[in-house]
Amino acid sequence: MVENVQLHMSEDRSAVSQLASANSPVNMCISRLRVARTASGTIFVEPAEVSSAGDWTAVSGIDLEVESARRQVTELSRENEELRRRLLATERLHSEEKGKLNAKIDELHGERMALEVSIRKMQLTQAAMQADALNSKANQPTTSVKR
Repeated sequence: MVENVQLHMSEDRSAVSQLASANSPVNMCISRLRVARTASGTIFVEPAEVSSAGDWTAVSGIDLEVESARRQVTELSRENEELRRRLLATERLHSEEKGKLNAKIDELHGERMALEVSIRKMQLTQAAMQADALNSKANQPTTSVKR
């Protein structure tokens, strides 16, 4: 924990542009700050927070990581739920469309069968008419012309 630190920082480089104002120093006053290192070696510089009892407590880097992970899990859960709803809606629409297509296929299949029956009847009728025409020609008396 770092407490009651005052820093006076001044730029030691020269101004890049002539239009830039002169480098003015920066004064910082840090009342409380926590510096922590995790097991992985990451160093966290964190603000200290006031607890409900009025005490200063520092938020640890691990707490920040956990909170970040919780937010990510919550967001991913929301996204997953939305994707599940969309998937169910898509499956429902697919099922409805499949039912409509199957009904149309059945209807067209019935029409095809009816047309095939009609064509077969027409072919049989035409064949019968041709047979009758041949029979009537064969049964016609032949008249011979005498000269």
